[in-house]
Amino acid sequence: MSATTTATPGSRLSDDLYSLYLAGLGWLLLPFYGDRMADVLPSDFVSIEPGVDIAVVVLALTAIWSGFRGGPLMVSRAGVLHELASGASRRQMLYPRFLRQMVARAAIAAIGGTVFLALTTPGEFEVSSSITISVIALLAASLAVSQSMIWHIVFSADSEQSPQGRTPWFVAASLVAPLVLILVLATNGSFFGGSGLLALLVAALFSVAVAIAGLDWVPIERLWSRARALETMRSSMQTVDFQQMLLDMRKVTDRPRVVGRPLARSWMPTPLWRQVTALQHGLAGQLTRLGLAAAAIAAMLIYSDPRHGVVALALAGCIAMIGFDLAVPIAATADQLPFLVHYRHGSARVLQGQTFTAVVVAMSIGLALTASLWAESSDLATGALLLFLVGTLAALMQARIGSPDVSRWASTFGPNSLGPLLWARALSGPLALLAATVAISHQYFRPDEFATTWGNLTMVVAFSLAVVTMQPLEKSLR
Repeated sequence: MSATTTATPGSRLSDDLYSLYLAGLGWLLLPFYGDRMADVLPSDFVSIEPGVDIAVVVLALTAIWSGFRGGPLMVSRAGVLHELASGASRRQMLYPRFLRQMVARAAIAAIGGTVFLALTTPGEFEVSSSITISVIALLAASLAVSQSMIWHIVFSADSEQSPQGRTPWFVAASLVAPLVLILVLATNGSFFGGSGLLALLVAALFSVAVAIAGLDWVPIERLWSRARALETMRSSMQTVDFQQMLLDMRKVTDRPRVVGRPLARSWMPTPLWRQVTALQHGLAGQLTRLGLAAAAIAAMLIYSDPRHGVVALALAGCIAMIGFDLAVPIAATADQLPFLVHYRHGSARVLQGQTFTAVVVAMSIGLALTASLWAESSDLATGALLLFLVGTLAALMQARIGSPDVSRWASTFGPNSLGPLLWARALSGPLALLAATVAISHQYFRPDEFATTWGNLTMVVAFSLAVVTMQPLEKSLR
């Protein structure tokens, strides 16, 4: 193949335009599904503008942590070996990838903004009203991606190989955008107003320019370690294996792991020992995710109201994040094959112990976060605790089902059925959690006359998730 026909990262215009076309369709169509969901989980907000303003600033500040964990860039092995290691300008090689990822995440944020608007305004959503929130979400995502890139350069700068990343002017430039956003909120401004939106636009453009200017100082060593995890993640995407994709994404974004003092002790029961041992690896990242999710849940319980459907959904999502971190031991167990050798009494007992331990830990976190609710409203506290139970079980089930047996499915059901089966399998946990969230909301957050029916639905969902999670692994070998 001649050099003139070789595709480069900057010559994928047709693919990029098609992706933008799909994003445009999603922007037009998905909010109407959100509008239907708002009929089931209604919200009664007077205004969502204060919440969106705070979310924009929080997103910009969390980009600092994202930069510390590895930044947004993911380059394949071939790209690292043949392009970045060739001695050519890193900025020239990396800026198409950086801009492509920024646009992709900005498009997803714009779609998410319209869906969020539809969820908060049941029966009143209009396409024209979504333009402003879409622009704000797009600019906020662009600023977050560029800030993540900037802080990755700052944190990864080496005093010998790339000292430019910590020069005073670059560090000062990295602080400009977050300070501008904080100043807007401090002066009682809003990004929905003209001056606030202009400040967000200027901050985003400035942040993107600084990020592109600093691409020459991106450390190749970090990109190489992330490239190996990227190959594994691509194979997981082909089988729509959400659980494995999330694990691979964690490997992509984690900093190099440092083996410290073992946290597990010999006196611990085996299920607890497995839980602590699994948390030992990547402990800082897992504790940070758990802390952020717990802080978000506490903030929503204190400053918002779960009677709003979108708040109930957000609570369920944060609880699922906690549950996924607690599901690491079950994911490790499901990846093993010689069950009969390692588990003398079978894998069912191991899965039962790990499930019980994870649920107890999650419910303990839930009790701590809902402690202040019992005096005000026992229904809200009970509903939140049930969400902790079902959300943890849903995450455990997703970790338990492991990688799909694609070849056996193709021979049993036919190749044409693989797509629907993979998607049904991947979405089973989130859909079960969604059904339980609807039931719990109508039973405890917004009580109606069908309380018994909703309670039965919650029990059926929780029982089904527990049964699938603790299903013996040996059956898959027969």
